[in-house]
Amino acid sequence: MKRLLRTWSPECWSPAYFKNRIRANWYVRTHPGWPWLTPDANRFLDQWLTGQERILEFGCGGSTLFFARRAEHVTGVETSAPWKNRVEKRLAGQGLEHRADIRPQDPEGALHDFKNGSFDGVLVDGGDRLAAAEGALSWLKPGGILIVDNINRYVPNTSPGPGSLRTWDAESNEHQRWRSWCTAVREWPHHWSSNGVTDTLLLQKPRGGAETPDGWRTVDLSARD
Repeated sequence: MKRLLRTWSPECWSPAYFKNRIRANWYVRTHPGWPWLTPDANRFLDQWLTGQERILEFGCGGSTLFFARRAEHVTGVETSAPWKNRVEKRLAGQGLEHRADIRPQDPEGALHDFKNGSFDGVLVDGGDRLAAAEGALSWLKPGGILIVDNINRYVPNTSPGPGSLRTWDAESNEHQRWRSWCTAVREWPHHWSSNGVTDTLLLQKPRGGAETPDGWRTVDLSARD
């Protein structure tokens, strides 16, 4: 209990936060088979996918089914064997098993399995997110989309969500790695969205002549403090 109290932001105890939590839970219940991302992020992905994309995701579940229905193929990396089996059964039950491949390993072990520029989209939503986010810089094709869920836990922000990071800790190696990652993507157009409970970051890897999604901007996230 004490650990929970330390990690939750003070804003979590406000009436506004409880309203956001109820709204977020209702969205999940009314969107079965969709990723547990913000509504803004899901709307973008639903419009962006054409059925020709190859997707890599860290952390499997509703997002796996979502991508299997809308993309050419999804490769998942899942650290929990029981959960991997459960997701595979759900895929088979919907006739989607041929469009997905779930690997039972953690992101650190997956770093050398994927070729540079081999995916149109990468979702970071489980396991060692930092290692996955770092690897995605190379695995993505130019013009590809990187999705980092719960970004409010890793980059300073003002989100009311639980565990939101407020400032960089100069003594933390993890913080310095995340800050270096932010510097690496400073030229990538991005869109940061929040549902008041958690935040999702969408980024587009630069490509000459690529059209930037409406409303996306280029900002150095490492400068947040």
